[in-house]
Order: sequence, then structure tokens, then C-alpha cells
Amino acid sequence: MRTTLLISLAIFFVASICYANRNPIAVKPLDQQIEVYQKNVLLNPKDVSNLNRLSYAFIQKVRQTADASFGANAEQLLNKALSIDPKNYESLYYRALVQMSQHRFVDAKKSALSAISVEPSNSDAYGALGDATYELGQYEECAAAYQKMLDRRPSTASYSRAAYYRKLVGDISGAADLLKRAYELADYNDPENRAWCLFQLGNLAFGAGRLDEAEKLYSMAVEIFPHYYNAFAGLGKVNAALGKIEDSISYYKKAIAIVPMPEFVSALGDVLTAAGRPQEAKRQYDLVEFIGNLSKINKEIYNRQLALFYADHVEQKRGDALKMTEEELRFRKDIYGYDAYAWCLYKNGRCSDAAESVQKALKMKTPDAMLYFHAGMISSTLNRNAEARKYLQKTLELNPHFHPLFVKTAQEKLHSFSAKPE
Repeated sequence: MRTTLLISLAIFFVASICYANRNPIAVKPLDQQIEVYQKNVLLNPKDVSNLNRLSYAFIQKVRQTADASFGANAEQLLNKALSIDPKNYESLYYRALVQMSQHRFVDAKKSALSAISVEPSNSDAYGALGDATYELGQYEECAAAYQKMLDRRPSTASYSRAAYYRKLVGDISGAADLLKRAYELADYNDPENRAWCLFQLGNLAFGAGRLDEAEKLYSMAVEIFPHYYNAFAGLGKVNAALGKIEDSISYYKKAIAIVPMPEFVSALGDVLTAAGRPQEAKRQYDLVEFIGNLSKINKEIYNRQLALFYADHVEQKRGDALKMTEEELRFRKDIYGYDAYAWCLYKNGRCSDAAESVQKALKMKTPDAMLYFHAGMISSTLNRNAEARKYLQKTLELNPHFHPLFVKTAQEKLHSFSAKPE
């Protein structure tokens, strides 16, 4: 526990020295709950319900702050609860949630199945099972688990998960409808959950190139939950696409000051690169590596983001990036795992292998511009120009603003095809 706490403190220290005007997350109601639950646990340390309440409060803190130390605290409490009552449904379900947050997807699946065996009529653990199988690329199991969750209890949690699956298979309008239902059912007293629904709707809009709609939704999320780092990063992304570079930089800095995720820092570096400010960009890229290498936990949680960052920005670490994605695919066989592996293969000159892997990334026909961009660049290197043109046209049709650097690359590659015979 002490190690993970030090890691989290180190991450936040990095953010504070990079961006002095940092605002703390205002989550006093939850913190007050935690104080009460901690007192209850001290008074009666063998009461499983007390242990569960405190552990779930820590799980909520992970979601609000992305501070992994709260997950470690929760798992310690849950292990104690399960030593007292090995078949306690809530303890098993909460343990699955903690394991998901730590990217221990195989363990999360086992915990969710254990919870379901105890209370098969309860909807919650089906959500955790669906989440784990989604990340493991076991999509038929995922769809079945989400449907069982929805059948048992239509709720914000079940509708939002169903939406995520609809997006995976390309039903964007269906995903948006489900997210709107999720938002309508969200607890008014849980602003983070309501903001999350709006953030996901914003992602759908951005992914379809509807920038004004995305900006409005991200802004609404911030209004509801003023320190919502994901929404600030969304606003950074939108403003970069709109050409509002200073606004984009400001929003990314706000997100990073709250939670310095490598993907936020890398995205800020890309915006600065596109704006012709390479020295500022380099400082952000250096910070990505520092954050990712702070600990074993960071390397596990940010494995994929770091691999893609190395592939795109650190030539001497492309071999490491390939090893990272190859290792992850041993247990996490989702489409984005195959995409990351394909891109790292491509960056290491193994284009035939990359082409095979990228087809696995496209198997669900997920309408994600970055997937098709990767496929197009790989096909182009193999001189499969007709295929490359198709993929790159699809990229820009899906979202002509998908990335501050790669949009230009896709446009230039398409132009090169029209400038020479097939």
C-alpha cells in the first residue's frame, strides 16, 4: 500500500511542478463518507458490510482521481472481508472492479464469475464480467453479459455498457441513444457519473467529426463536475481540431494538472508539435516517459499508451514498444491490442505481420478513424495502394480531425496516390 501511495504522490508532484496553477478535486462528500466508514471499520473490523462500504468508497475515489493507491486500499479491505465471508457477493463484485482498474482483466473475470455464482439474479457482476471480457477481446461473452445485466436491471450502468458495445460494432446512433438513457437515469447526486455520460456522448460526436456538438457536451460535463480531467482533455482535443491552439493547450494543462495521464501529456506534445513549437513539445514527451516509468504499476496500467508513444515518438524504443504490445496480447486480445501490435510491427519494419494484425483490429468494423489510418499506412508500405486509399479515405470520412499530426499524413498519402498511376 505504501509503495502505491508514494507512486501516486510522485505523479501528482510531477504535475504540480509542471503546472503551478493546479486545482484540487472537490470531492468533500465522498471524503466525508470515507471518514465515517473508516471509523466504523475501526470500531468493528470484522463487520464485512463495513469493510465493503469503505472499499467501495475507495473504488469511487479511483474513478474520480485516477489515484491507484485507493484501489490498493480497497483490495486490502476486500481480501480481509473475503477471509471472513468467502462468498460475500459485494466483496467479490467490488474486487472485480478493483482488478479492472488495475488492468488485471483475467482476475476480474474470475471474481465477477464468482460473484454471479453467489447471486445470479443480481445485475451488477454481469457488468464487471462484460467489462473484463470486453478487454480480453471475448466479445460474444461480453455481449451476453451486458444483455443479462440490462435484462435484470435497466440503469445508468447497464445502458452505458450496452452503448459501449454498440459503438464497438459500429452502431453509433444506437450507442448515443443508450448513453442518453444512461444520463437520464443517472443519480443527480452523483455528478461524476452524469459527467461521464456526457463525456462519452462527446467522444461519439468527436469520433464522427461533429466538433461543435462534442465541444458542447464536454463543456456540459465540466459544468456538472468542475474538475473532470477527461472532459478537459476532450476540450483540448476539440479546440486543437478547431485550430484554437492556445485554448487547446490550456485545456490539456488543466487535465494534466488534475491527473497527469501519459495520453494527455502526449496529446499536448502533439498539439505543440503541430503548432511548430518543438522544444515545448519535447518537454511534454519527456514527461510522458517519466510518468510511465515511475513504477511497475504505471507500466502495467499505461502499457498500451506507452507502447504507442514509443512507436510514434522515441525511435530507439520502438523495439521495446513491440515487446510491450506482444506481451500484452498474450492475455488481452481486444481489437485495440491488435491495433497497437500492428502499429508497433509497422514501426519496426515488419509490415506483412502488421497487415495480418491490423485485420484483427478491424474485425468488428469499429468506426474509429485511428484504426483505419493505421491500416492505410501499413497497406501503403506494402504497395497495396487501392487498399490503402480505401482505408485512408475511410479515415477522413469518419473524422477529418482525428489527430493533430496524422490528419496531414493521411491527406498527403492520399494525394500521392492520385499523383501516380495504380
